[in-house]
Amino acid sequence: MPGTAPQGWQNPKTSYSAEDVLTPEQFERIEGNAYATELGARTIDPTQVPTGLVGTLRQFLDWFANRIKAILGTTNWYDAPATTLAAAKSHFDAAAPHSGHATTAALTAHANATGAVHGATTAATANTLALRDAGGRLKAAAPVEADDVARMADLPAPSSPYPPYTASDNLLASHDAEQTMRGTSYVKLKTITIPSGGQFRIKFDLHSSDGFTACARIYRNGVAVGTERRTTSSSYVTQSEDISGFQAGDTVELWARMIGTSNWDVYVRNFRLYGTPIPPTFTIS
Repeated sequence: MPGTAPQGWQNPKTSYSAEDVLTPEQFERIEGNAYATELGARTIDPTQVPTGLVGTLRQFLDWFANRIKAILGTTNWYDAPATTLAAAKSHFDAAAPHSGHATTAALTAHANATGAVHGATTAATANTLALRDAGGRLKAAAPVEADDVARMADLPAPSSPYPPYTASDNLLASHDAEQTMRGTSYVKLKTITIPSGGQFRIKFDLHSSDGFTACARIYRNGVAVGTERRTTSSSYVTQSEDISGFQAGDTVELWARMIGTSNWDVYVRNFRLYGTPIPPTFTIS
């Protein structure tokens, strides 16, 4: 509740007329109220929050106590402050490190102990500081607003001045030389880089040694996209597959391996791309 009136205060008479005669009691009330205003004890209420620039004297006393308490951060508005403005300024102006400031060694130890300053992370985690990964990269969530950061995944696919291809029997590019490998894990043997995306008919010849199973498969940019082709034939067998989803600048790759033995060879040759329209230059490697 609001603070109280000063001790000894009496409500004044406010309805005098010209014919009224002042009595000793009325004079005592007038004199007493002046005395009470100056010297009478009163109780203020620091829970009263200021509401504006206009108020009574009782309200302003409550409001002043409320603001002093808020500034001090103490239990009571009349409690001693934790520090003074002069002491705070002296602390700010002092050269670091000093009392209350962590040393460089302490900060380094803190960072090493927690893994990252203030919970920073390389993941795209909400409400945390962003931490660069070992390659200097930052992660972010998918953008929503026009001024959000865009990720590589959100950028348009590389454009090409050439129309997309469709699978056909028109030869576009070839990597014909025979190549071999020995081992049970896939190894990349041939690569063709394409100038425009679309669908291609991809062919290659495959054979094995001494009846063991030879395998080959089409990859795109190092990721398997074709069906694994197998043969135990010691003569070349032509494999063919139509694969779509390529984009300009992608690599079409031929990978091979043996099944069950590392002592015999896989043979591949005539790695070729077919499609329409007839292309500009492909890159063979």
